[in-house]
Amino acid sequence: MAAPAPGRALVLGGGGHAGAAFARALLARGWQVAAAARTPGRRAALEGLDAERLTGDAADAATLARWCAGRDLVVDAAAPYPLRPGGADASPAAAARRTEALIGAVRAAGAQLIHVGSFVTLRRGGARARLVRAAHPYFAVKEAMEASLIAAARGGLRATLLNPAALIGPWDCKPSELCFVDAVLSGALRAAPPDPVAVIDVRDAAEAGLRAWEAGFWGVRTPLVGHAPSVAELAARIARAGGVSPPSAAPPLAPGAAALRWSEAALALFGAKSPWPSLPALLTLAGAGMAPLAGRIALGPAPRPLEDSVRDAVAWRRAAGFV
Repeated sequence: MAAPAPGRALVLGGGGHAGAAFARALLARGWQVAAAARTPGRRAALEGLDAERLTGDAADAATLARWCAGRDLVVDAAAPYPLRPGGADASPAAAARRTEALIGAVRAAGAQLIHVGSFVTLRRGGARARLVRAAHPYFAVKEAMEASLIAAARGGLRATLLNPAALIGPWDCKPSELCFVDAVLSGALRAAPPDPVAVIDVRDAAEAGLRAWEAGFWGVRTPLVGHAPSVAELAARIARAGGVSPPSAAPPLAPGAAALRWSEAALALFGAKSPWPSLPALLTLAGAGMAPLAGRIALGPAPRPLEDSVRDAVAWRRAAGFV
């Protein structure tokens, strides 16, 4: 199938990690790009790009309809997820409503959709993976959004569903307390376990995602996995690239993840938040089943070397002033 002619694209979450990569890849293809984000101000990931900036709430149906009008393609790189249990963003029903509003806006505009989801909906792994999924609302929220999109695709919506592993590389604007690279560089991560972690360079994910869309992958889950190092190996590579000492060795992650989740739940009973959310550890455990898929990128070239991804991630975080 020939690639669609360049047109007008909207990237929801355009100032974020995945959104910035898609905005750049579309601009390189000659598209006019509007990048939407929740808040105004400096968006380091988009600096120097000829992209329109939009500000507003992508969960608001009226805002979505206004943004989508006149677009040929919408990239949803701003799908909500709960970092901690509880709160409005932890509801699968709320996530499904937001997705239905997006589907309606895309249909009304006569546009096509790329949804940047998560590897967790691929349901790989055994009993431990099922326990991990039941431990946190993140997994149900991702399932609810993807179920709505698959149903819409069966009804004629041209929607490409991407299921990337953990993203690494430049343009990661997460706060330092949520960024693995910063945890290593700052020494906050004192020990790293031997568990495997599936990763993909954000630039490879964007390129592969666009190729999958161009090829007409409608309503099917599309795994995107570049490498599957251990957490300890990934941390050592980051430390080497940043010129700092690597974390020491830690035991396997499962017992620690369970302890984090229980402490998180106990504090929530008293209206308090744990300073160490359990979700990153749970996602690492859930991603172990993705390791056999390493190197699988839809219709794309071989993944770039992990060393390059790590080097660029460290350099960008430092240049942007995060560490």
